[in-house]
Amino acid sequence: MSKGLVAQRWFRQSFFQLLLAMLAIIALGQMLVSHKILPPLAIGSRGLSSFANDVSLGYFSSWIFNILVVVVPAYTKRRRMRAWLASRYRAFKDDLVRVYLGAISETYNSDLIEDLRDPAKFSDYFAGRFAPDQNRWHAVHNGLYEWGLSQIRFHCRLFLSEYDLSIGLLGDLDAKSLARYGYVRAMLSKAEIMEPDYDDVKSLLGMLYPIHCPWSFLDGKIHEDAILENIKSL
Repeated sequence: MSKGLVAQRWFRQSFFQLLLAMLAIIALGQMLVSHKILPPLAIGSRGLSSFANDVSLGYFSSWIFNILVVVVPAYTKRRRMRAWLASRYRAFKDDLVRVYLGAISETYNSDLIEDLRDPAKFSDYFAGRFAPDQNRWHAVHNGLYEWGLSQIRFHCRLFLSEYDLSIGLLGDLDAKSLARYGYVRAMLSKAEIMEPDYDDVKSLLGMLYPIHCPWSFLDGKIHEDAILENIKSL
C-alpha cells in the first residue's frame, strides 16, 4: 500500500485525538494562568473563576486517562497484530516453498528456505534447470499431480484463518484495506477447488507465483509484495 494511503489512514484515525490534544493544551494553559504560573494570554483570562479552573483540570485529567487507557493500548495492539500477521505470512510462504521442493524431491536446508524469501532469488532458483527439457517451476507443476495439492490447500486455509482473526480483532478498517483483504481471501480460497489436472495446477501455480515473486509483465520489474504491504498498513 502506498505511503499516501497510510498517511490518509493515520490522519483519519488521529484527527479526533489531535482535537482532544489541542483542547487539553488550552485547558492546561488556563490552569497555569489560574495558578498565576503564566501571565494572562487572552481577553478575560484574569477573571477566570475556580469553576473554569476545575473544568480545565477535569478535562486535562480525562485526556491523560484517555491516552493511557485507550490510545496507547490500541496502538500497541495494532502494532503487535501487524507484526504477528506479517510473521505468519512469511511462515505461510516458507511452507509453500517446502511443498514446491517436496513435489520435485529436492533436498533443502533452512538456509535455502530463507534465501528463497528474496523474490529475485526465488525467480532465479525455480527458473534453473531441473531436467534438460524443463526448469524447476515446470517440474513443480508436474510433481503436484501426484503430491502436494492437499498441503497447499491446508497452508492456504491456515493462513486465511489467521488473516481472518487479525482483521476481526483489529476492526476499524478503511474500504481499500477491506477490498484488498477480500481479494486475498478470494484468491487463496480458490486452492480449495483445485484438482490434480493440468489446467487447475497451472492456474494454482500462476496464482501463487506472484506471492513469492511479484513480477510485473508490464514493466518487467519486481514490485512490492501487495499482501505484505496491506498487512503493514492495517
